[in-house]
Amino acid sequence: MTSIEWTDKSWNPWKGCSAVSPGCAHCYAEAMAKRLKGMGAPGYADVIGGNGRWSGKLKLAEKTLEAPLRWRKPSRVFVNSMSDFFHEDAPDSWRDRAFAVMTLASRHTFQILTKRADLMRGYFEKPGRSDLIRQCARLTAPEWPSDFPWPLPNVWLGVSVEDQRRADERVPQLLATPAAVRWLSCEPLLVPVDLTPWIGPWRDCDYFAARPSAIQLREGIITCSRPENSSGKCQKGWCPFGFIGGIDWVVVGGESGHLARGMNVEWARSIVRQCREAKVPVFVKQLGARPFFVAPNGEPTPWIMNKGNRKGEWSEYWPEELRVREWPGGGE
Repeated sequence: MTSIEWTDKSWNPWKGCSAVSPGCAHCYAEAMAKRLKGMGAPGYADVIGGNGRWSGKLKLAEKTLEAPLRWRKPSRVFVNSMSDFFHEDAPDSWRDRAFAVMTLASRHTFQILTKRADLMRGYFEKPGRSDLIRQCARLTAPEWPSDFPWPLPNVWLGVSVEDQRRADERVPQLLATPAAVRWLSCEPLLVPVDLTPWIGPWRDCDYFAARPSAIQLREGIITCSRPENSSGKCQKGWCPFGFIGGIDWVVVGGESGHLARGMNVEWARSIVRQCREAKVPVFVKQLGARPFFVAPNGEPTPWIMNKGNRKGEWSEYWPEELRVREWPGGGE
């Protein structure tokens, strides 16, 4: 089980990580790794200057690698809550084995979240990727039929977006990666973020709906290949990039923990509005440990919170318009 509201349980085929961006500063998994090391669990974090910090060393968890095959109840499974699935020091052979398990455990929905969107895209672009996963699956289950849809329909690929720079860097990489469902985790949200370039009204483009294969990636620049769009620009002024598919789900939340950085409640409201206008499901996970709003005099004002908010329950102080928990495809 897990306390993360948007999933049912977590699965860690390997553990260990390293920081890559501001969102990592107060990583809950890093703090947990420090506690586990203090309890005798080896190899997940080093203690530097009295603070727990990732050692940067990764360890394959052979005992849990095939755990989802034993879980009978269909569940949403957050992959690598104690690492980054596309960490640069995790060999592709580990990922192939993990994807083989996800392929065989098709009753579950696997939610992958990364801050290394470029490495994620590179992994999927390697020729013969699905064949390598198929080989791993046959080693685990020799009797298993070798055919499976690609991309895997039970795997959601997502990227973390804590600020505008990370949105600009990671979201285009995600949108150029094949996936059944693409999602964003705007948590911890550190500044206002504009997602409209990627979830805007261009999703309703009739040409996009009729001929998704006409959107192509050329020389690292995503352009629209409509015959009449020789300039690569949308004639209706909608689509600035011509992405294959779009964002199917957005999660937003503030930072938790005693060192949490504050989240302006208006930043969350903005993302909810953007998703509403684009008809994209949005899930407000939490307001964080230090939510605030800006008073008419321009001064940040703390938002009074009820600390007894448990999974599935709303604090009485949460704004009604932020009591939103939607899922891709309208699921619950």
